[in-house]
Amino acid sequence: MDDRMEITVTQMNTDGMPGAEGAGEAGNPVYRYCWMPTLHLEPGMVIARPVFGRTGRQLAIHLGVGTVLTAATIDQLLNKGVECVAVDNLVPRDDEAYAQAQAVHEARLREIFGAVPTESCAPLFLALLDGGPSEC
Repeated sequence: MDDRMEITVTQMNTDGMPGAEGAGEAGNPVYRYCWMPTLHLEPGMVIARPVFGRTGRQLAIHLGVGTVLTAATIDQLLNKGVECVAVDNLVPRDDEAYAQAQAVHEARLREIFGAVPTESCAPLFLALLDGGPSEC
């Protein structure tokens, strides 16, 4: 087994979590977060999805939802090779600007995948399209 670190972000139901903005279907709150490169993290940001870092079989770092980042925590993430994490996005969404960002996002994906993605690439294309642009 090599010494590279494997980073796994768990899946979870985020409806009704702290930091929820607006309302989703059936009045459920919509939880918003965005992925940030570790190099761009700042103290005070809040982890929105659990981070588990492993070196081989050993757990090297574990940060839970709601962890407030400090300079020391960010240094640990960098030292453990964590490239990005999900953080709370508390900035209200500007719907018009987001619609424009979505159009740019789709145009860029079509540059990468072609106007009509191949059958083998279509699932990835659709997943990236569905994920939308970063809101950070």
